[in-house]
Amino acid sequence: MIIEDSDPSGRRRFVIRPNRSLSWRGNLTVIMVLGVLMGTVAAGFAWRGAWPVLPFAGLELAALAAGLYWVARRLSYREVVTIGPEEVVVEQGRRRPQRRSVFPRAWVRVMLERPSHGLHPARLALRCHGRAIEIGALLTDEERERLAARLRAAIAAPGPRAPDHLHPTGGDRAT
Repeated sequence: MIIEDSDPSGRRRFVIRPNRSLSWRGNLTVIMVLGVLMGTVAAGFAWRGAWPVLPFAGLELAALAAGLYWVARRLSYREVVTIGPEEVVVEQGRRRPQRRSVFPRAWVRVMLERPSHGLHPARLALRCHGRAIEIGALLTDEERERLAARLRAAIAAPGPRAPDHLHPTGGDRAT
């Protein structure tokens, strides 16, 4: 999923994150509902004498909770590409940026490398002066192509400029 916005200073920001069908709070609700159902069924079996069902129901619920936690953690990953007047900043991480890369806007290039085999996904990277950083690995190929086009357009667009009527020192132009 790609979310694009801009601020009043003219910076454009692209937030790249995987699609999440359910928030962590929703996952907790699913775990609780299934826990109540599994507990009720396990208690019914235990009441009839099949008490070993109880620990296995608990293990099953713990495995489900661990799996949902692992998936929710992987889906909390974000990449934020900020295009400012002078630089392009890429921040990657979960709750806060864990990796930050800065490129000069005038020299950065958006590279979309299509695979030689049809089974491999395309790779989208920002490159500058021999450095490269891959972005959008969690997107589909179509989303990567759209993002590449939008990034190229945003980088090529002229940045915010000072109004023409002001002198570079901040005062009015001398006539």
